[in-house]
Amino acid sequence: DLVVRAGAVSALAKVQYWSTTDKKWRLLANGASALNGPDAESRRADFSAPEMKKGADLYYWEDDSRTGAAVYRLRVYENAPDRAVVASENATSIRQFFMTLFRPGALQSVMFIQRVAPGIFGVYSLSRTGEGTSGLAEGHEESYINRAVAVYRQLAGIKTDQEPPAAP
Repeated sequence: DLVVRAGAVSALAKVQYWSTTDKKWRLLANGASALNGPDAESRRADFSAPEMKKGADLYYWEDDSRTGAAVYRLRVYENAPDRAVVASENATSIRQFFMTLFRPGALQSVMFIQRVAPGIFGVYSLSRTGEGTSGLAEGHEESYINRAVAVYRQLAGIKTDQEPPAAP
């Protein structure tokens, strides 16, 4: 179920995170959709459980509420009953105000989902920015934390705008 939730990219449009800039809860995305391939216009229904198999490279589109639309690649490294590893990176540039914040592949995240006891799973998420990241994207650690916590909450079935925010 957790891997299917990770593939339910359309739910990103309902996720709220605490904006440290605006000091209020805000939608993570204005819209999001699974794609048939890397073309942003090839929108489709969320990824199904069989599609979220080991080795799968899937694409999705997200209209981020801060930076606008971009295409992302979702790669499934593992998908077994006790453990899953799902990674994401931007496949297209992420731009804001005519400036490139992240060149393709510069914004990456990976989520490890591991069974820790019967019926209990732990989630460990890492995000990083790499070569091709603008200096304008630096210094927003609290925002990155709040976005990651919001995505975790959505995955775990927890209200995403639950008080208190992770990084007020």
